[in-house]
Amino acid sequence: MENMYNTFVSSDGTAIHYVDFGKGKPLLFVHGFGGSSELQLPILNMLKANFRCICFDQRGYGKTSDNGEIGLHQSARDTKELLEHLQIHDAVFLGYSMGAGVLFAYVEQFGCQYLERVIIGEMTPKLVNDDTWHYGLYQGWYTQTQFEKDLQTMKDDYASFNTYFAVQTFFQHTPDEVRDFDAGKVNINVVLDKAGAGRPTLEALLSVSPEQESSNSLYWESMGKNDFRDILKKISIPAAIFYADPGSIYDPRAATFMSKNIPDATLYRFENCTHMAKNERLDQFIYSIKAFSQQL
Repeated sequence: MENMYNTFVSSDGTAIHYVDFGKGKPLLFVHGFGGSSELQLPILNMLKANFRCICFDQRGYGKTSDNGEIGLHQSARDTKELLEHLQIHDAVFLGYSMGAGVLFAYVEQFGCQYLERVIIGEMTPKLVNDDTWHYGLYQGWYTQTQFEKDLQTMKDDYASFNTYFAVQTFFQHTPDEVRDFDAGKVNINVVLDKAGAGRPTLEALLSVSPEQESSNSLYWESMGKNDFRDILKKISIPAAIFYADPGSIYDPRAATFMSKNIPDATLYRFENCTHMAKNERLDQFIYSIKAFSQQL
């Protein structure tokens, strides 16, 4: 069996752990909030016959330490250094959820260097809603006040924040149901039983160490403070936008907005599923990656 586990040392001396296996077009999968390369292996194993599959543990996740800066822009810098380390100049960048935030931060800093195509999976260019933006987190009602409250809750009672976020991610709700949700009344075992194919990801979200709680807080802060709407026009290569409809934490209209602001964008709709479309519609997810990347 091939040795898929590797490490490279970043420019600030941090050991970044990553997986690298398969053959074909380089596919860089950048994981989401609370994720790791290990959690992506079931998907990557379905792609390895068509792609050279690469995924790294962002700082504070998986086997990578929380050394140095934690946030979208540092993850983007680690992405660039990994591509340089591997001497890859034509990657398909698949950023899912927070991973798409890393993609936006990458384009902001480096343009589309080393990239051939990009896939934006279930993300919005701006999490916090305001008078100019209504397609952010939690179907458009997540405000600056709620963002600041969540940052404090993550410090004071992380489990409460985590339960709220997990339930909203994995289940469809109306905006009013999201707003009025009481995390204290949730039976976690019931939630896990209903998570289906997304259960390993949900379990990872709900079972975090104190060290990862700190990392999660920093990533959440980074996501909430950034507005990448003006970055979209700088995506000068073909882009696919994978979105769930009706979704759970994101409004499908965020995908439409991005498609209108990225010069060469194609929408891929995943019907009747939540933010975990990649698990709930796995066959469609795999097919769409291959089709968009011209690897069928």
